[in-house]
Amino acid sequence: YKGITINREIYDKLLSYYYEIRGWDENGIPRKDTLIKYGLENVALELEKCGIKLK
Repeated sequence: YKGITINREIYDKLLSYYYEIRGWDENGIPRKDTLIKYGLENVALELEKCGIKLK
């Protein structure tokens, strides 16, 4: 909507909470335990092979 804004501090808190409940890190990348939980161990291994450090 035109002219409607959200407070940046509130936005950051909501985004952090959203990432947390999804099982993602602070950058929006799924945590290793989340990938394993959903049977995606192979994805975790491939990401780490590519140099992406999962938390």
